[in-house]
Amino acid sequence: MLTDPHFSLPRLPRFDSRDDDLSTTPLSRIAREHGVGAEAVDMMLEMLPVAVFMVDRDGHVVYANAQARTLRADRLDRIQWAVTRALLTEDAVREDDIELLADGNPRRWLSVLVTPLRTPGVGITAAFVVISDVTASKRLDGWTPVIESLVNL
Repeated sequence: MLTDPHFSLPRLPRFDSRDDDLSTTPLSRIAREHGVGAEAVDMMLEMLPVAVFMVDRDGHVVYANAQARTLRADRLDRIQWAVTRALLTEDAVREDDIELLADGNPRRWLSVLVTPLRTPGVGITAAFVVISDVTASKRLDGWTPVIESLVNL
């Protein structure tokens, strides 16, 4: 295949100043323009290494990706409170350092970002919830004083 003169590798994406509109182009439009169906977008959400929830206006989980289903974070009080605040204030809410203690499992820390979803003429109809496991970063932070003291020897 590599010896075939008609074969060429796909061009790698280059993100530079001409691509400023990348962050503002809706994924649904990009998917439609490239012939990517809803199933592919669903598959992409399932593959993310973060938990993704969609919660309706009443606080019921209407979508959870694979990470979210294993985490069961919808049952954590601080995450429920963040969702409630976002839905009531209509502002994005970020909560860091949420400690997750599970019987028999090591302690974990989570970070949550809740973004209300607004429908024109209706108002807030749902919230998009992204939960990241920040345990590794938190554990490294614990080593910072030790490393600094060793550097200062």
